[in-house]
Amino acid sequence: MGRGWVDRWAQWIVLAGLIVAVGVAALVGKVTDVPTPPTTTTLPPSTTTTEATTTTVPPTTTTDAPTTPTVPTTTTTVVEPPVVDPAAWTRASWVPSSSASEPTGNFRTFCRPTGLGFIDPIVSPGRPSAHLHQIFGNTGTTPDSTYESLRAGPASTCDGGLLNLTPYWFPAMIDAQGNVVGAERMQIYYKGLGYASGLAASQQSIREITTLPAGLRMVSDRYVWRCENNTNQGSRIPDSCGGSRLLGEVFFPSCWNGRDLDSADHRSHMAFPTRDPNMGNLRCPDTHPVHLVEITEIVFYPPATDQAGWRLSSDIAAGATDGTTLHADWFGAWDPDTLERWHTHCIREMRNCGSSQLGDGYSLSGSAAGQPAGRVPDWNPTP
Repeated sequence: MGRGWVDRWAQWIVLAGLIVAVGVAALVGKVTDVPTPPTTTTLPPSTTTTEATTTTVPPTTTTDAPTTPTVPTTTTTVVEPPVVDPAAWTRASWVPSSSASEPTGNFRTFCRPTGLGFIDPIVSPGRPSAHLHQIFGNTGTTPDSTYESLRAGPASTCDGGLLNLTPYWFPAMIDAQGNVVGAERMQIYYKGLGYASGLAASQQSIREITTLPAGLRMVSDRYVWRCENNTNQGSRIPDSCGGSRLLGEVFFPSCWNGRDLDSADHRSHMAFPTRDPNMGNLRCPDTHPVHLVEITEIVFYPPATDQAGWRLSSDIAAGATDGTTLHADWFGAWDPDTLERWHTHCIREMRNCGSSQLGDGYSLSGSAAGQPAGRVPDWNPTP
């Protein structure tokens, strides 16, 4: 074979090697281009170490419940009204005459003074009153008096003693020299008037008057001064009654609101009757529809020929003169049966009961001793 053929075979061999190399390289590239699946990394089992949480609890402070103070055992003494035998405080009398033709129902009784004091359980409960008072009736009256304590006694200077434990009081009378003029007595006049037009209707109105409710209390300043001989009547203390007694009269309202035993001003739960503009008769206003008896308190002072300069303790406290601040208080504490007794026979039956007559043939009788009338020195008219 010639040398040319040898060279040519060599070239073909080299070319074939190149082809093989290129093929292998292509094949390797093909394999290399195959997408590599996501690598899954197998982690070793996870060991979670949780730190122990140390909770620091503050020292526990134990707060005891508030200790209720030990209150000493208090024994409440309930003072019961005295057991009263009406026969011990009444006497045989006569049945008074009828006053139905007027028509009125009338009951009059008397009380003596119990003493003096800065006492007014209506206006000034639990404390001294603003001026000196003269008290009548219940001897146990104090600034702290209630209906229950008054009903418990202990005694009364009113006719009938324990049957009438009502206290009544006036401002004290002071003479020109500054002495207290002690009153002789008080008359209390309970009167039933007919608040209707015509005799028959007025009589029926009196029969329907409501009995005074237990514990009712009131103050009134509707008044008149006069001499016992019916001279010198007016709003001021007269300078002289010519040897006759000086009388101070206070008139109380007779129409009740039907609810309250007292009020803030000690007046507004009560009202005076008004005149019916059409019929002309008296009637209770619609705001105070309950018809009660009219009460008049009349104080009798010792006969004097010279009353110039006399004034009341309430005048001095108010800077007034001549008795122009006259007023009175009433705090009902009657024995209920006795109250109903005179209300039935004297008021509803329209009789003219005088001198503590009960209207059924008996009269109130007996009482505790009262304070003597006359001058009482060494009392200040105001506290």
